[in-house]
Amino acid sequence: MANLLRNLMNRYAPRSSDDDADLEKFHTDAEYALRLFDQLVSGSQELVKRLLVVHGVGGVGKTTLLRMYRLNCHHIARAELGLLAVDYATAKFEALPNRAQRVEALSNEYSYSDVLAWFHLLRSHIAWQEHALERGHGHDVVFEHFRQSLTNALHHNRFLLDEILSRWSEVTPIPSIIPQCRARGEQGRQMLIALHDWWRSPSTETSVSLQETEKTARQREEGDGSYQGTVVEQIGAALAAYGG
Repeated sequence: MANLLRNLMNRYAPRSSDDDADLEKFHTDAEYALRLFDQLVSGSQELVKRLLVVHGVGGVGKTTLLRMYRLNCHHIARAELGLLAVDYATAKFEALPNRAQRVEALSNEYSYSDVLAWFHLLRSHIAWQEHALERGHGHDVVFEHFRQSLTNALHHNRFLLDEILSRWSEVTPIPSIIPQCRARGEQGRQMLIALHDWWRSPSTETSVSLQETEKTARQREEGDGSYQGTVVEQIGAALAAYGG
């Protein structure tokens, strides 16, 4: 059980950037301000007022302190997401709605696209279990979580996009999208077709497809230079594996 919980927490704890890690490592002389903020966010201190004023002379570190505050909120969202996965894996279903609401609200408020990508992937897996996915309500619920997961992953970076879509490590019980669909037979095949068509369709807001946005992201984030299979290519390969 200890290994399961550790793997879950690691899986659903998106990594901070190198700049963020350096900031946390070397930031000093603000212990009281950080401790006070932690108390306010955690609810351990009653909120008499809801406006926090950060002031000081130029160059004293106000902007850096605000970055630290934002990082702390990100850590809280990541921790809540890990605990949500643990609650689900250990069948603490009564705790899921409130914790899911906290994760989604905090992540939406501060645009934590990485946390939202993992959050909706986990919610999709839960929805698979709750609905008999005929064309209708159940199918639509899971499809929407897949859409939100992929969209937020793309907003974060293309590496997370690939992990959410297909790169599943079996050390955790929640698979990526393609493995989830492959495990569902014909229902999964229909889901992959719907995702394939949606990804290629122009957005109603921008008239640009996510396929085009993905192309730009992959050009900017080449990684080690090896070939990157696109979302359409990866889904196409998964559909081809069904045969017929």
